[in-house]
Amino acid sequence: MNDLLDAPQQQLTEENVRYAGFLPRFGASIIDGFLIWLVTTIFNLITIPTAGGMVVILLGFLATTLYQPIMEGAFGATLGKKWTGLRVVNKQFGKINYVQAFSRNIVHLLLGVAYIGLYLLIYFDPPSIAERYANAENIGSLIIGAVGFIYFIDFLVFLNDPKHRALHDMIAGT
Repeated sequence: MNDLLDAPQQQLTEENVRYAGFLPRFGASIIDGFLIWLVTTIFNLITIPTAGGMVVILLGFLATTLYQPIMEGAFGATLGKKWTGLRVVNKQFGKINYVQAFSRNIVHLLLGVAYIGLYLLIYFDPPSIAERYANAENIGSLIIGAVGFIYFIDFLVFLNDPKHRALHDMIAGT
C-alpha cells in the first residue's frame, strides 16, 4: 500500500493542474464507499452481543469515520482518490495538513459521531430512548436527511465553481 500512496508525484502548478470533475470524484467515492462497507461488514460479522461486541462496533465506526481525514492528511488521497488519479492539495498545490483534512471531512466526522452517540443511547438505555424520541429510527432519519442536505449544498457549490471546488474544499482551503 505504501508504494501506491508514496509514489513520486508531479509538482503541481496553476499551469499544469487539472481540477477533478464529477466523474473522477464519484468513482473515487464509489471505491472508498466499497472499502468502508467492507470494513464495516467485517466488524459487524465479528460482533458478539456483549459489551465486547459493542467495542468492536465502536472501533468499526471509528475506523470508517476517520478513514478519509487520516488518509488525506497522511498521503493527500484516499485509496479511491489515488486509484482514480486524484489528489487533495492546498491552495498552493502542496500537501494538505491534518487540520485541512479534518476540516474538509467534517460532515463525515459529524455523521460518525452522531451514529456512535445514537448507538450508545440505544445500547445503554433502550427504554428511555423510546420514551424521549418515540422511535430511534426517526433520529437516524433526521441525521441522514440533514447530512444529505449538506451534501446537496456541497454539490451545488461544486457545480458552480470554475475550479470544481466544493464547499468542503473552500472551508478547508483545499
